[in-house]
Amino acid sequence: MKALLILTLLASTASKVEAPIEKVTVFSDRAEVTRSARFSCNERDSVLLALPLLPESLDARTLRAKAHSRAEVVGLASRLESVEQPLDPEVASIREELQRIEDARSVLDHRKRTAEERGSAASAYATYLTAVLREASRGEQADAELWSAAMDTIHTEREKLAKELLEIAAERKTLDRRADLLGRRLSAKQAARKLLERERGHLVEVTLVCRETGRGDLSLSYVVRGATWAPEYDLRFVSEGSDGVGEGRARIEVGAIVRQATGEDWGEATIVLSTARPRLGAKAPQPATLYIDGEEVGKERVLVQDVEDRRALPVGTGETDRPAPSQAQLDDGGRAFTLTLPGKVDIRADNRPYRFPVDAIETAASGRRVSAPKLAPHVYRVVQLENPASFPLLKGRMHVFRDGAYAGRVALEHTAPGAPMEISMGADETVRIRRDELTEIDRSPGFLRRTRRMERAYRIEIVNAATGPATVEVRESIPVSRVDDIEVRLDQSRTTSGFDFDEERGILSWTVELEEGEKAHVDLAFTVRLPDDWELASR
Repeated sequence: MKALLILTLLASTASKVEAPIEKVTVFSDRAEVTRSARFSCNERDSVLLALPLLPESLDARTLRAKAHSRAEVVGLASRLESVEQPLDPEVASIREELQRIEDARSVLDHRKRTAEERGSAASAYATYLTAVLREASRGEQADAELWSAAMDTIHTEREKLAKELLEIAAERKTLDRRADLLGRRLSAKQAARKLLERERGHLVEVTLVCRETGRGDLSLSYVVRGATWAPEYDLRFVSEGSDGVGEGRARIEVGAIVRQATGEDWGEATIVLSTARPRLGAKAPQPATLYIDGEEVGKERVLVQDVEDRRALPVGTGETDRPAPSQAQLDDGGRAFTLTLPGKVDIRADNRPYRFPVDAIETAASGRRVSAPKLAPHVYRVVQLENPASFPLLKGRMHVFRDGAYAGRVALEHTAPGAPMEISMGADETVRIRRDELTEIDRSPGFLRRTRRMERAYRIEIVNAATGPATVEVRESIPVSRVDDIEVRLDQSRTTSGFDFDEERGILSWTVELEEGEKAHVDLAFTVRLPDDWELASR
């Protein structure tokens, strides 16, 4: 029976079927494509189906075929071949239009040469008439009206030629621009799809055995390289106040930027975006061996002071544009999930960024003025809210709009569902802030005292230049000791009261209310004590 089946299959001719793309799952560095096909089946017959040429970039090891009804897949074969392919209709149309533009250019060039020749002839004739008129004016028979009419004719001809040359130049400029646009489109398609008269790709054939008579459905899936996606967000905040401060509503619009140069267009397909990393599943994880070692370094102990990263709150909200990476770094916070684009979409294999909306969620939010003068001498407007989405917001770009006006672009970090968010809406120049150093003393150990003491004191001055009252949250920090021998103490007597203090992180915050034109200040003082055998260092 098996021998008979094999002979039957060898003798049969593959039936070509259409297999449009139904679904594409896009990962950070590749995509899984699923195609569907319909076929006719007679009970106990064998069917050999030939699918359309698939892109060369697919991984043949990932080819999978499944018959959903009436038949069973018993064989799947693929081979790389160069196949005669009809030229892409769009490429043919572009080439035809480029040829028409080239023909029109030739006509314009001929008109330009003719006009220039006529202009040269008119100039030569004018020179001749001027010489003749000069000679005739010496005699008594010079006809002034005749010579004046001749010169007017030459002047009119020159104006007509100048206007014609301007029109020719304008038409040529329009044709050149159109040709340049079409040339770039043609180059992009040829670079992305490698369109040649002979196209190289995978020829795939699927062998089925029918269980019953009727129409059957087949799905074929495979993985291709050259695809990626990255999240992008719009945050639109509308406040009850006129200056972007106070309670309000925020709308987060979640979008996705998809690029692909896989060698095939995804037309009318369902697109699923995944944060999973399929390349990480090729090998099971194995813990590495841990080694413990050490050496004696002496009795000296050193106090190391961290240098603060002052890029945490940059002035302004712009970012430097960089070319999009071929592979996006998706941080899913350790939890892989998928997002499905609403509706079916078209994505061409031209490596251009295609932006699609994914979701839009509204939630309550509040606008506040916040400043960390230790990092930057500015007061910022920020919007505070909780992530209202049922999924994490991945690390990516966020465009911020305040009361309908574009405020700038910020970098959003990974944010879990329900987690607090604080997004900058740019600096508020109507409120000024300055931080001055009052005390910076390092006291060495003295007689009968074995402790080194460092004293620090600062004053933050806030000036309200806005038309109306303003409330500013001022944030400062003091060191946090991780060593029992080192003591950090807040000087309550010299520090402005009314602050909130996060002792674990060493962060203090004051809420300062100012009337129009009012000036206020906040003081901070603390001491650090450490044994006299400790040295000071920075990193």
